[in-house]
Amino acid sequence: MINLNQYLKITREMYQDLDQSVFITNPQGKIAYANSKAIDLSDTTLQKLKGKTLSGLFPDIKNKYLNIRIRQEKFFSVKSKFSLNSRQGKFLTVSFMLIEHEKSVVGILAIINSDQEKNTRVKDEFRVNPVMQIIGKRPDQAWFILDMNHRVNVFCSESFYSMTGWKASQYLEGGWAFYFSLIHPDYIRTASHEFHAQYESRLKDPFLHDYVPIKLEYPIRKHNGNYLHVQELISVMERDSSGRIMYFIGVIKPQIESRDIRLKSKRIPAEALKVIEGKIFLSLDYLRKLRTKSQTLKSDNHAISEYRLTKREQEILRLILKGMSSEEIHSTLNISKNTVNMHRKQLMKKMNAKNIADLVAKGLRLGISG
Repeated sequence: MINLNQYLKITREMYQDLDQSVFITNPQGKIAYANSKAIDLSDTTLQKLKGKTLSGLFPDIKNKYLNIRIRQEKFFSVKSKFSLNSRQGKFLTVSFMLIEHEKSVVGILAIINSDQEKNTRVKDEFRVNPVMQIIGKRPDQAWFILDMNHRVNVFCSESFYSMTGWKASQYLEGGWAFYFSLIHPDYIRTASHEFHAQYESRLKDPFLHDYVPIKLEYPIRKHNGNYLHVQELISVMERDSSGRIMYFIGVIKPQIESRDIRLKSKRIPAEALKVIEGKIFLSLDYLRKLRTKSQTLKSDNHAISEYRLTKREQEILRLILKGMSSEEIHSTLNISKNTVNMHRKQLMKKMNAKNIADLVAKGLRLGISG
């Protein structure tokens, strides 16, 4: 379990870059953090905001009411006057969300979207789009559309509820801040950095990477507090006349594996792609490297299953097959000669080799090459 200070240390950077006003309070409702948009909206400083209650910003919402309702529903949106220091304020729609980790309350998130009227019109257009209505019926996948010009969510299929317990309307109302708060804290920074790196590569080389989806894997917090491992695939949906990305379309799928999944996104390097007469191809050299890598992985798996070799033993066996002496292996791996000799003896014993020539022969039969 993490506390609010630890949570903010991990997530502050992500919330700071959002095009939403974000306030984060401690479990008692006192403000501990506000991003730059929220500070501008409040027309004050973070130091003056810290320690104030949310009812000090939203006088129509009493602290007792907020604390009871947020713990019952975990997310809700209301229209309230926004004001500070009893000055005349304007009415805004604010979304409140309970931040949890391992089913313990970390804090409360208050979200105000900018340009709310325009965002509602765009969301309605996608909601009635017949194509989105069709793909949105898949119960095992949740589809979404991101407006990259305004950094908002403009579509989410109803299946998001059956997967996570969170309503599609909550995904749209809470926007990026809502979804960030669902990602497991151990993964959120890496996921955010990877997405932005992939996004920048698509801005730098328009159309070159459009056919390759951005692929992320991480756990998200369900409404019941448990975490669900998901895979997120995001593709360019539409660019404007100047080539800038207007919309991303993506899908979130539950991961079937029960193992501990680490976030990964496998990218095809730009040098591996060749454009010939307007069509994109993979270079022959890149395909050869993939085949060699695949063969190496297969031989390593065979070595592990048949002889139960450790990674270090496989590494030393490969160097032996290159014809290296113990002295050369010691220099290459920067380990002592005694350690090298110990591993050689272990290899001879595990592989039941009579001598080095027999060890080399058995290594080659496994498909391990120098």
